[in-house]
Amino acid sequence: PEAAVLLCQVKPPASLLNSHRLLPSLIDIMKHADQQEIHLMVMHPKLAALTVLEDILIDDDSNAIASNVHTLVWIGGVDVIVRCLTENNLELRTSAASILLNSMKKNTICRRFLVKLAASFLASVVELLSCGNNKSRTTAIFFLAELLHSSRKNFKKKLLQIIKQH
Repeated sequence: PEAAVLLCQVKPPASLLNSHRLLPSLIDIMKHADQQEIHLMVMHPKLAALTVLEDILIDDDSNAIASNVHTLVWIGGVDVIVRCLTENNLELRTSAASILLNSMKKNTICRRFLVKLAASFLASVVELLSCGNNKSRTTAIFFLAELLHSSRKNFKKKLLQIIKQH
């Protein structure tokens, strides 16, 4: 956990992060961060791991991103990131939505998986639209648009109902 916080603070280039194959470790930190005793740190390890993961997946190298998304799907990381969408921390939810947005764009299996799970997180993503943060709102709009792009009619109706409720 401390290493994720340190990496987040140092902000090494994505190409350097990619060379160390950190995805499984970052996902593991996110899975277990709430179970560990957290001492005074600059930021929560889950947020740090998610931020580093976001940096890796926003690299300029399209092949590296596609490979990383494939690895993320393969190791079950998408489910862990989806759970972050329902957290109370706005920054955590925004980073999770950003990662999942990029993942949907690069991997159709990830897109299908997210459409199936959408009922569990749609309300949380729609809530990002009403926050005062431009990055959160923009990420939520693009995330929802990407989901709608690949979804069935009944999914679109469900989304509209959730938006009306908020």
